[in-house]
Amino acid sequence: MRISQTPTLDHMYRIGMAGFGQAELIEGLLLAQPGRILDIGCGPQGHHVTNLARFGTFIAAADHDCLTVAEARADVRADDASWLVADAYRLPFLSNTFQHVIGLGLLAYIHEPSLLLRELARLTTWMGTIILTTSSSRPREPVLEGATHAGLRLLLENDAPCPAASGETKRRTLFVFQVAAT
Repeated sequence: MRISQTPTLDHMYRIGMAGFGQAELIEGLLLAQPGRILDIGCGPQGHHVTNLARFGTFIAAADHDCLTVAEARADVRADDASWLVADAYRLPFLSNTFQHVIGLGLLAYIHEPSLLLRELARLTTWMGTIILTTSSSRPREPVLEGATHAGLRLLLENDAPCPAASGETKRRTLFVFQVAAT
């Protein structure tokens, strides 16, 4: 399918930091397997969490900064989410809790992708997905190597225009990993 409309920030960021067309890919994955969602690195825009909540049975939204979480929570008009302040490397959830773990823009703040992906894999149910985006100017190899060490299988890698992405190319990479049988 060819998308002919011009990308807009509102269109791309309705669920967080995604490139043009990536929000639709993410929404399609969430609709195909409804379940519990974790939005890690939710950021201060609570409407992203509200929009993601439409695709799941439950959503938890977390960020490492308490002011960011408070701002996001204040941006939400209904109690669509469970909110918490947490470190992405050590999340306070039981293993196999979420069908989908989403971190849109999270990789820009992660220094050890392997540790992060191991933790996210722990939280994700068998055959569940881990959905991450980052600027295409960042190296992809540490993310792919970290996923391999965490026992994840790459389902989708997509590169798309994104005016807010860092680097000269202004593109964002979407990674979708699946938790495979161990």
